[in-house]
Amino acid sequence: MKETDLLLGRFADKHLQSFDSRQLALYEAILSENDPEILSWIAGREDLPAKHNNDVSKLLLKFKFYE
Repeated sequence: MKETDLLLGRFADKHLQSFDSRQLALYEAILSENDPEILSWIAGREDLPAKHNNDVSKLLLKFKFYE
């Protein structure tokens, strides 16, 4: 989905350069999920699955996409 790509792209632009290898792997795991599910987590329509309950996902959920 174009919306998810835009949101994740802005997040990546801001954070990926500071991620260590563990965090990059966690981010890659998020990217392996379906776009509608990711968008639902970001929008707060669905709870974040337990397997993605980590520092990278929490940073993504707190990220201000409009800044």
